Amino acid sequence: AWAWAEPPHVVIGTPDELTKMVGRGGIRYNAVKFVVVDEVDACLLNNGGTASSMGNLASAGPLHELLSRYLSPTYDDAADVPLDASDLVQTSAADISVSSRPVSHGTDRQTVFASATIPQHNHFVRQCVQNQWTVREPLHVRTSPGELVPPTLTHAYAVCDGNDNKFGGLRRILKKEVKKSGGVVKVLVF
Repeated sequence: AWAWAEPPHVVIGTPDELTKMVGRGGIRYNAVKFVVVDEVDACLLNNGGTASSMGNLASAGPLHELLSRYLSPTYDDAADVPLDASDLVQTSAADISVSSRPVSHGTDRQTVFASATIPQHNHFVRQCVQNQWTVREPLHVRTSPGELVPPTLTHAYAVCDGNDNKFGGLRRILKKEVKKSGGVVKVLVF
């Protein structure tokens, strides 16, 4: 797969697309360091377009499969599991403190859930841990409409006629930003 030959720094897609890509071996999920789920409330909609039960996020479909099966911080590859039975230790989840719990592959994966409209914030945070989407209880960050955007952050957009002109518009914006800054710029495109 292309992502194995030249591993990308950023991969953007819907939960369904990413689940398929990871399932086919297109992404080394054990190397994922950051997961950002934008509009998480929309991702929690079930296939019928109605909200999945906040009491059972397992009904959240592709997002739940992606985070629980492939990107769970508690998931280990079969290659990482010891083959010698003497190396195995039997324990229960109650015996492991959240702060000392080992994370797969020796690294912490940071997960960001972004939403302006998610209902029942505290319940959602607890469900993230219960569904093993995160190891620790997530930090809930609220922003207010009056907060200032950092002065080094700029937004740009272009109105394009049809899909054929989108890449040309993007190139024009990027060239303009590089010229304005006099060198390399960091860009995130949505």
